[in-house]
Amino acid sequence: MEEENKADESKLDRLFGHVIECAETRIDLAAINIQDKMSEILASIDSVAVVGLLMSFVLLLLSIGAALYLSDYFQSSFIGFLYVAGFYFVIAILVIITRKSLIKLPIINALLKKINFHEED
Repeated sequence: MEEENKADESKLDRLFGHVIECAETRIDLAAINIQDKMSEILASIDSVAVVGLLMSFVLLLLSIGAALYLSDYFQSSFIGFLYVAGFYFVIAILVIITRKSLIKLPIINALLKKINFHEED
């Protein structure tokens, strides 16, 4: 009888060991998935930042060119820069008014798509 109890305890110990091993494996897998998603998100942010920086330079140079052209057209050394500044002011007001739908929600949706763990690769 005593040998039977020891055999049952041994089986339970092995079963308990397998359950612990399975739980540790699932935790490790979850950590790897989180690392994968975070690296994907950071890479996306980096690429958007680089493209944004380059586009900022393009926009700056185009703005200076437009301001100089308008200044030459109106034969005033500053009026072109005032028109370009006014244009950007109107754009800024529109962005402030619609910032939730134009900026906040698309960014949240893009991040949630990247974080989604249940997607099929």
